[in-house]
Order: sequence, then C-alpha cells, then structure tokens
Amino acid sequence: MKKGLLILIGLAMLGGVALATLQTPATYPAAFWIKGQLSQDGSGNPADITNYKIIFYKNSGDAASAYAYALSVEGGYFKINALEDVRMEQPPFTAGNYFIGVVKKDGYGVDQTVVTLNPEDITNGYKVVPLTLAANQGIPDPTTAIQITSPIGGENWLLATIQNISWEAPASITSFNIDLSVDGGTTYTNIGSVNNAKTYPWYVSPPMSTNCRIRVSNALDPATATVSNLFNIGIPPRRGGPTLEVTALLDGYYDETTQLQRFAVLDIELRAADRTTIVTSEPFYMVYNNNTRAIDGIGENIPEGNYYLVIKHINHLPIISNQMVAFSLTETATIDISNPTNNFEYQPADTSFPAMALRSGVKIMRGGNYRYSDPPNAEVINGDDWQQWYKAFGANRTSANWNEIVDGDGDGNITGTDWQLWYKNFGYSSFVPVP
Repeated sequence: MKKGLLILIGLAMLGGVALATLQTPATYPAAFWIKGQLSQDGSGNPADITNYKIIFYKNSGDAASAYAYALSVEGGYFKINALEDVRMEQPPFTAGNYFIGVVKKDGYGVDQTVVTLNPEDITNGYKVVPLTLAANQGIPDPTTAIQITSPIGGENWLLATIQNISWEAPASITSFNIDLSVDGGTTYTNIGSVNNAKTYPWYVSPPMSTNCRIRVSNALDPATATVSNLFNIGIPPRRGGPTLEVTALLDGYYDETTQLQRFAVLDIELRAADRTTIVTSEPFYMVYNNNTRAIDGIGENIPEGNYYLVIKHINHLPIISNQMVAFSLTETATIDISNPTNNFEYQPADTSFPAMALRSGVKIMRGGNYRYSDPPNAEVINGDDWQQWYKAFGANRTSANWNEIVDGDGDGNITGTDWQLWYKNFGYSSFVPVP
C-alpha cells in the first residue's frame, strides 16, 4: 500500500512538473508580452471584468493592419503575445511607440493609448500596461472589421475604365456587398456583390463626382461595414482644341418611358472637306441625362474651323453630318442628333431606309455592329450584324412602329428579304464613307 501510494505521489509530482513547464511563458525573442490589469471605471474593483478584447497594434488609428489581442480573464488580467498572435515584426522587436485599446463592450472601453517600448522593455521581453475602462470609449474591433485597401482616397477614377475595389476581412466573412456614394456617404447605391473574394472589378460609371466613397459590408450582417476615404469619379484631363457637346440616343440604351439612357462611350471624329480624311478621333463620355460633357480637346492642336462630324458607337451604325460643322476654340458647338427637325445626319437621296430610326418623337442611332479594325474589314456590316439586329428587334413585332424599325419590305415578318434591303442600304459602312 505504501509502495502504491509512493508511485501515485511520484506520478503526481511528474505531472506537476510537466504542467508547470507547459504553463511557463515563452521568453523573448520567441515572444514579446504586453500584460496588465483592466480596471473598472472609478471603482478600482476589476474582479468581474472578463471577456473584454484588448488590442495591441502597430499603426496609429489603424488597429486592423497589424495587431495582436487577448481577452481579459477574471480579475481583469490580460496577456498578449505580440509576436505569436500577429507577427507584427520578426525578431528583433524594436523599441518605439505602439498603441493599445479596448473594444467597446456594454458601453465601456478604452480609446487608443500610446505604449512606448524602451530598449530595456525589449531586453526584458515584456511591458506592463495598466488600463482603466471608461464610458463611451473604445476602438473598432479589427477581428471582425472589413478594411478597404482600394480606393485609399484621393484617386481620380476615370469613366469607362475598370478599377479594382479591394479589401481585407476576417476569414469568417465570405459574402460582401459593394456600394457607392457620390454625395460623401449620405446615400449609397449597390454596385455589386461577391462571394469568397476580396476584390471587385468595377466598370466606372456616372455620375461624375469629387465626393465619392465605397462601402463594403458583410452581406449577412450589413452592420459590419467599412467606408473608404473620398475619391473622384471623373473624366480625362481636358486638352486644348475645339469644344463640343452632343446629345445622342442609342437604340437599346435609351428608355422611351423615362427618356433617359444608360452610360455609353462614343467615338467622335472630325473629318476634312473630302468627308473621308480623319482629322482627329476622340472618346466621348455619355452621362445619364443623354449628354456628353463639353469636351475641351477634340484632338491636340486641332485648329478651329469647319469639319464633318462622325458619331460612332461600337454596336450601333455610325452616322455623319450632312454638312460641315463650325468648331471654335472659344465657343462650344452644341449638337443634338436626336432632334427630329434638325436633319443632322447624312441621308443619300437614292435610299428610302433612314440613317436613324424615328421613335417616340426622337431620332435614335440604329443597332448594328460598328467594328474598330483595320481595312478592309473596318466598318463592315455582315451576318453577325444581322443576327444582332434580329435579336434586338425580333421581340418587337407587335410594336406600332414595327415596319419603321426593322421590316424593310413591310410584309410583317423578319426575313432574308429585309436583310438584303438592310445590306443594300447600309453596305460596308452605313452611310459613312470608309477612310
């Protein structure tokens, strides 16, 4: 009996040694400890302060980029291994200013507080930091926060470009909503959602603003969200040259009910007196009210004077003005090709197929595939366009202006005869001469 008791006592002692070994904190450089006691506001009694999240971090005002944390235990005690928990720095851990705070819980927390690590602290491998809770204080919880990494603020994202919105988030968040504000954050509009990704390629669309913010939120918990700094949605820098403002309505883009159309990019050409020599070609950014900006820059060093104006869109038939348009360096040329009374577009005398469709009292650029490529394939209207034409208008057979839209021979059906008329009238380049 005594022998058995001695064995049990010996095992217990060995177990105690093993337990003590496991509980012995690692020493620097394997660890650097931030430890202390969290006290209650004015009470001096920390006994019940548990599960407050204490955050030790590297960058002022940015607890999420490099941090370590621990929860307070009974008595308010906490101990954070800055190296093990976050890898804020590989050894040697350097002296300097760091920061600590407590995430608000039940209305109490601790605002950002500077922690100065001296060389002797580094040598000792720890720093004691006492903290006291205060009402209405606390820092954001980086363990559940979303941090936007693009835009960071101050960017000028150009219309019709693709910009990557990116962010960091805890692994527990996998579904995100991406919203845009153009009024500084007063109102937001959703522009996309993603799952299992932390980037969103966004096709930059109007309206233009110098007061934009991106908001990324947890799709399952919208309260978990973060907002970017201000950035701009703009247009390319204005350049020297004649100025122009255009109103153009595009088939399939223009909504006859709201009388608005979605964003599009046109290609504007100025042509010489022979109607084929391109003097300059510039992109035009159509905004939500159907107008472009007044572009200051129809080509570098383009003199004022008279030019034929060509208006193109990648999946619409191009048109050319029926006469030369006067351009000035001091006044803006205002062109409204949607006006049914101005007869802006060139219309050959020997064709009955209009260059533009007349619908709901306005003229609209017809669908068709304009191709940006080198001759001899440039501006070719072929079977691909016929398929697109059929797809776009096939559902409109009950339309009151059906014959005007697509049924070239007026028999009430879309057939090869209509395509033959289409091809005959529009040929290789609509009514716009091929350069």
